[in-house]
Amino acid sequence: MNASLIVLELAVVILGLVVLVLDWFTPAQDRRTLGYGAALGVGIVLLYSFFAFDGRDPLYAFGNAYVLDGLALCAGADHGHLLCAREFPSPSC
Repeated sequence: MNASLIVLELAVVILGLVVLVLDWFTPAQDRRTLGYGAALGVGIVLLYSFFAFDGRDPLYAFGNAYVLDGLALCAGADHGHLLCAREFPSPSC
């Protein structure tokens, strides 16, 4: 079992929970800063996804129920539509 493949999902869930808890204790005038911090955190996870997984060889976890390949990285992490279009062109192009 290779549970390290879901590190991107776990990072986003933990970041969301931290932001949710911090939001309870943050005054209304400081919530914009909290939003910028959340965006920065998601950006860091996105940058990590570029360097941690190359997407060339499919990686499997949980008895082959979870597959991490180029399409999963492109669609799941939302690296951008241009990257997806370059990696997975449509048949009509």
